[in-house]
Amino acid sequence: MSIHAIVNGRPAPESGTPVLLVRPVRPEIAPEKLSRFGDDRWDLTHGIFEDHSDSTSINFKRLPQPWREAVKDYLWQLINEDHPRALPAARAGVRCSLRSVSLIKGPIERLIIWAAGRGMESFAELDAARLDEYLAYLGDSGVSYGSRQHSVAEVRRLWSYRDLVPPRLAMPGAPPWDDAPARELLGARSDVQPINRTPGSAMQHSFRCWHGRSGSSKRSQRTSGPTSASSAGPSWADANTGRQDFDCMRQSGIRS
Repeated sequence: MSIHAIVNGRPAPESGTPVLLVRPVRPEIAPEKLSRFGDDRWDLTHGIFEDHSDSTSINFKRLPQPWREAVKDYLWQLINEDHPRALPAARAGVRCSLRSVSLIKGPIERLIIWAAGRGMESFAELDAARLDEYLAYLGDSGVSYGSRQHSVAEVRRLWSYRDLVPPRLAMPGAPPWDDAPARELLGARSDVQPINRTPGSAMQHSFRCWHGRSGSSKRSQRTSGPTSASSAGPSWADANTGRQDFDCMRQSGIRS
């Protein structure tokens, strides 16, 4: 069992605790189908209220032990917390969507593999010098600017939970990189899309062609009617997508 309980006093998760303990679950999902804390793969799709949504899950099998249990504890907190931590330059009180939580494991796993490869046994060893080394590693790794930005964001998010996570994940008290903006840490972005220099008349012609095809398609749909459930749109709103996803990314505290 995890040795930590989340801040609102809810008991710490045990092996059989549902992953979506306090999250709404789709009504057709039987309780026995829900993922449990002890599973090495968590299926989050059961808590996403969107017709024909892609499968959303978290696979912990690549994480080395004993880091694995610590990361599961942390992500379970993010899924079930009632009062998310406010980060610098972020909106307070917005809980991460399930899709957003599924994207957090990757940057944390990258940091763990880097730290473990250098003999670190806990994130308490991530002092300023080590964090600068990790930043240099990200720059040399060949990953995209967006991936590096996300990695920096998740280090900051993890730091904000340092008093709640298991000791192995607890970082030192000083804010990572002195809370410097991402543009200062990562440098100028080099993967920005080039400006569209298509002449205005050509753009107008392209728009008219597209608009004509779109209008014909819509008229055809009105004539023939919907052919599937998906063409009629979702039957209920997804409480875990849309603006919440955006706000969860802002919670990471990245400032460009």
